[in-house]
Amino acid sequence: MTLIKAFFIALSTYSRIPVPNFEWKEKDMKFTPVFFPIVGLIIGAAEFLVYSLFKKVNLPVFAMSILICVVPIIITKGIHFNGYMHTLDALSFGGKNEKRLEILRDLHVGAYSVIKMFVFVGLFLGSVYLLLFYSFDNSLLTFSQDLFSGSMLLEDTAVMVAAPYTIEQLVMIWALGFTLSRLMTAISVVTFSFSDKTGIMYKFSGRDSKGSVNKPALICLIIEELAVITAMIVINSIAGSAVIAVTLLIFIYYSLISHKKFGGFTGDLAGWFLCIAELGMTLTVALLAVIA
Repeated sequence: MTLIKAFFIALSTYSRIPVPNFEWKEKDMKFTPVFFPIVGLIIGAAEFLVYSLFKKVNLPVFAMSILICVVPIIITKGIHFNGYMHTLDALSFGGKNEKRLEILRDLHVGAYSVIKMFVFVGLFLGSVYLLLFYSFDNSLLTFSQDLFSGSMLLEDTAVMVAAPYTIEQLVMIWALGFTLSRLMTAISVVTFSFSDKTGIMYKFSGRDSKGSVNKPALICLIIEELAVITAMIVINSIAGSAVIAVTLLIFIYYSLISHKKFGGFTGDLAGWFLCIAELGMTLTVALLAVIA
């Protein structure tokens, strides 16, 4: 029953999916991070479903790109953007960690984070557009293959080199990326030191009175992550490895920023990481689509 409640808590916290109402208890909350990735799995499945449906419908690629970008917001209420923007405001401050944490707790957002948000949306939308464009217009894919294989320079003797992955494989890996990013977020919740031990995220971490790592949850998360990473590599080893590598690098950066700039983990930082990780994944698959 504890695991079922933890599952419902994860869904109600990070998605719009309706769940039964009940009293949240700490013994239930400490397993909640194990189910954070379920929300990502739902988002990824929805994204791939939309992609598959619209592959069969003659609609403008730009309109489809917008819809695909909106899907995560529809499912999650865009909850992570709050942490993303607050963190950007805090990072723009060059003073002490305590002041940055104070900025995180401020309900208002500054001009700096608004500008960065426009940049984020532009990059994410542009990357999705490229992915879909190459999927629906093979002429550009052929052009890039010609260019990188050298057949444009040697038209008479060049042999077309097949791409090492398909656009569909890229989309599948990208869809799994929404699960991978939430797995890494959950791992940070149960392993990173906290700068504030009074919030709900600390209860989610399942730490004991000494602040020890929630080992049962961590073991489950590692198993889940290995399963997702394996699935990505099985779909396509080149594209899967590239997305995994980019995500790991961003996670390391997230760890360094959390401890150096804020003195530990906060819920807002988790939202910031989730956003930049998913942007990094999206940029990666778009680039792979271009150079295929």
